[in-house]
Amino acid sequence: MVSRQVELAAAGALARVRHDKEGQPRLLQTLLTHIEKNLLQKDLSVAGLGRVAGVSERTVQRLFRRRLLCTPWSYIRDLRMAVATELFASADLSVWQIVEAIGYSTTTTFSTLFAEWAGTSLTEYLESVQRPRARQQCYARDLLRNLNRGEADREQADCAARALEELYGLQRSSPNLEPPKPEFYDEVMAEVVWDRLRNKPLAEQRDLLSHQYAFRAPALFDLLFAQSRDEVRRFPGRAAELMELALISLDATAWVLGADFPERRARGCAWLGHVRRRALDFTGAEEAFDRAEEAWQVARSKKDQLPLAEIWDFKGVLRAYQRRFQEALELANQAVKVFRAQGTPERLAEALISRAMIAGYSGDLEATIGDLKEANQILEKQHNTSQYLSLAALLNLINAYALTERFEEAEKILPKARLLTAATPDGTIAFHLRWSTGLVATGRGQKRTAEACFRDALQGFTDRDEPGFAAAAALELAVLCAEEGRASEAIELAAGTIPVFEAFEIRREALAALDLIGEARARASISAPIAKKIRDHLIALLQDPLFAHRANERREDRP
Repeated sequence: MVSRQVELAAAGALARVRHDKEGQPRLLQTLLTHIEKNLLQKDLSVAGLGRVAGVSERTVQRLFRRRLLCTPWSYIRDLRMAVATELFASADLSVWQIVEAIGYSTTTTFSTLFAEWAGTSLTEYLESVQRPRARQQCYARDLLRNLNRGEADREQADCAARALEELYGLQRSSPNLEPPKPEFYDEVMAEVVWDRLRNKPLAEQRDLLSHQYAFRAPALFDLLFAQSRDEVRRFPGRAAELMELALISLDATAWVLGADFPERRARGCAWLGHVRRRALDFTGAEEAFDRAEEAWQVARSKKDQLPLAEIWDFKGVLRAYQRRFQEALELANQAVKVFRAQGTPERLAEALISRAMIAGYSGDLEATIGDLKEANQILEKQHNTSQYLSLAALLNLINAYALTERFEEAEKILPKARLLTAATPDGTIAFHLRWSTGLVATGRGQKRTAEACFRDALQGFTDRDEPGFAAAAALELAVLCAEEGRASEAIELAAGTIPVFEAFEIRREALAALDLIGEARARASISAPIAKKIRDHLIALLQDPLFAHRANERREDRP
């Protein structure tokens, strides 16, 4: 019985792997096939993938980064967590049974990984997951109890009844009561339709939503929009697919929504542009933003400028990625102005953080500090603010202070950053905080503390396959070693960053840094000023918004 429940719960994850194999190089298809066959086996590992395909582990890492925009470790983890959530929602199994069924040895390991993946603790998730399911089943029972056989609603009522009987095993009751409102049907039917479609190929999903399923309210659009938001941090490509499906379902309700349709479509297309940019599909992002602006142009009422502000906000970040900083700042300024007048405090804070990052990319650190300080002040007054949003503002402000040598001000906000980080399940954030703490300690002359922080950060970023930030921590360590006359260690640390600089061989800063490292290795000595110059070159490269992606994609394939 347990094996059958696990098999059913894994269907979606395995369908996802089969979808990801489409159009990929033969080597990646081989790796994904092995994952598909062994996803829930305890001995599945990244090293094992390399042995199966006869290539180095580094090759496996590089291929996943380039083609799927994630590490193989995170890919396997995310698939297993998706199976776990299906089991939590549908199977009457204990936590340890589920942990063992999906390939983990202990509940402690699983709980840690689940918290990083879900952004909430396992306990909190288990407390909340039953409520939506119970509500959904309640809707189903109410709908079946009240289905109307009248001519006007017969087709939709019969379709809903058949689907719900199949999904929940419920029996149709007497239909001789007043029919529920159309929105009530749609809310239930959205869940039912998506349960039927979620594991089908994308092309089939598009076709069925375009030609078979018709809704009288934007229930499916809202459902898919919410799922796209949930997926964007882990799988931006999948988030874009979900948003495309959401817009297809929205188009089918245009005749019902009437004047509200253009505004909804503008919001949906703006989000699609944002997630495509997150997936580094710049051409697709441009096309989505164009569609968003076209939808906004036909909206009847333009008193509510928030949809347009969202377009400007997301498009501004895209322009920064394209290194069109002046245009990016103009768009960000327009967005902040609207959010200040009409948006929620949290949405204004988000826009300020975006503008701060754009200003940082263009080299205006004072503007960056101003926006991040305001964002922090806003978020401190909010009770239900996202921890990730607050940490983004705080950690970036600490780093901006450090870069402008305002170490005392940075030190004052470190305690709050530590409290927030301790309450956040994402382990990578802790190493960003250690790095930031090291920067402040360096500025305050606390070299032993700084060295310990940078070593922790270097190890953490290396383990999590974050080469850009690992290189930054390594170069900070190299400076400290050079200042203390530990030349050989400083040279070794600097030389370890060569693959990152090589990813930017067309940039002046990268070429200069490589020359300096080469000279230091040839002389077998490195001075603190030279180490600082190499570090400064890397800091300049860190201002490139595509830094992490390009550094990972261009790493050498060395066995």
